Amino acid sequence: MNIELTYGIWIAAFSAAMLGIGIYASRKVKNTADFMVAGRGLPYWLATPVLFATWLGGGMILGGSGAAFDYGFWSTDDEGGAWGAISDPYGAGLCLILAGLFYMPVLRRMGGLTLSDFFSSRFSKTTAMIVSIFIIISFVFWTAVQVIAFGKIFESMVGVDYLTGIIISLVVMVTFTVLGGLWAVSYTDFWQTFIIVAGVVILLPFAISAAGGWDNVTSHAPEKYFSFLPKETNIASYLPWIGAWMIIGLGSICTPDLAQRAMASKDARTARWSAVSAGLLYWIIGTIPVVLGIIGFAAINSGVLAENSINGDPELIIPAMVKAYMPTAIGVIFTLGMIAGIMSAADAALLSVSSIFAKNIFKDYLRPESGDRTVLKVTRISIVVVTVIALFIGVVYPNVYLLMLFSFDIILASLFVPLTLGIWWKKANTAGALAGMTAGAAFRIIAPVIMEHESFAEDPFVTVTYPCTWYYYTVFAPLICLAVMVGVSLLTQKNCPPEPLILDAEEKKERTA
Repeated sequence: MNIELTYGIWIAAFSAAMLGIGIYASRKVKNTADFMVAGRGLPYWLATPVLFATWLGGGMILGGSGAAFDYGFWSTDDEGGAWGAISDPYGAGLCLILAGLFYMPVLRRMGGLTLSDFFSSRFSKTTAMIVSIFIIISFVFWTAVQVIAFGKIFESMVGVDYLTGIIISLVVMVTFTVLGGLWAVSYTDFWQTFIIVAGVVILLPFAISAAGGWDNVTSHAPEKYFSFLPKETNIASYLPWIGAWMIIGLGSICTPDLAQRAMASKDARTARWSAVSAGLLYWIIGTIPVVLGIIGFAAINSGVLAENSINGDPELIIPAMVKAYMPTAIGVIFTLGMIAGIMSAADAALLSVSSIFAKNIFKDYLRPESGDRTVLKVTRISIVVVTVIALFIGVVYPNVYLLMLFSFDIILASLFVPLTLGIWWKKANTAGALAGMTAGAAFRIIAPVIMEHESFAEDPFVTVTYPCTWYYYTVFAPLICLAVMVGVSLLTQKNCPPEPLILDAEEKKERTA
């Protein structure tokens, strides 16, 4: 049987299974809370794999290995730019651990449905609406990352053209998400976790062996690829390294999918330790695609793998190695693992963004009189709309890693500080939060245009996202947000008194018991 046909048959069977789970999960959806936060009933054994599978998506598997192919763990290029795989998986794993220890228990105790509910309660509905707009714009990019990954997997593994592969995958994913909401996402993520882990673990020894052994890998990849720290010990060398940790390590703490899983956990303790466990697992498993990217570089550099197998796109190195090195049966497992990871991240993004629009913009701001059934209907419609927008972005700009990181970078610049101070600083108020958010986001987007105006004329998108000196904008944007928010909050205490952080009454009793 043709190898691409074999892959196609197994992918079709996998998709049918996902749809079946969606239909089953739809029976548990009785109201908006069931759909958005799984009735607040996720136990530890389910919440942990859900968080892990959500994080290990197409951005990590394809984008992380592609970044490692170009830079290894961390290195500089000929133009003085610094890049690598620090942001994901290492910054992303750090995010889960920090969120579990310091943020998720608080969000669970508040008893909301979305991240924007925190900003509405702690600051104001206007703040929540602006936060919602920031999140929706950023997470449309994040969803587009998964769209791109779908297309690349189908094109490289099944032989289906890029756009057709995207459409097929999205139809399946949108269908089971619309049917079952977070219950469907959680059940599918649980099984997808095992497939993802099996896929990457199985590929590693095959890739090392086919590349001529580890000694051959180290001799045909640059020495700097294996360095986790900057070679120089000065501030200039460490600034981009710190920025790489911050992009997802801090920026992703205030993302809607993470907050949604906190609110879906059965209690605050589950929210805390499921995130910490998922973060530790992510560090371990997430390292494998990075190593595979370096192995792929060495294999091409030594002539073991044909250079044209990736068609000039480093993000195709893992699919190329799967087809070249692995027996068909094992290759199928890995391919399903990649698709599972992409679906896990994509359905989480779709659900969280759509929930925020329906709850915090439609219900809280535009139509306060809307009932539960109307909000549920709007959420489902929004899933489809967000998918279409992400599809357009994915076709126009098919670069996974940069697109993924920029979506978190914007959230880091605008929302990390207001969320943190909103939890831990009693004097934080609405005026300070709005001023800080605006200043941080404006600096991150506008400063590169001003400072890199010559390159902006040639390539506007890359200039705004990650020019050669990207780390200045990444590191200083949240610091500007912090300075502005603290300053404005202190100056407006009388005119704009801070709202207290109110916990759910039942959880408050549990906390003081």
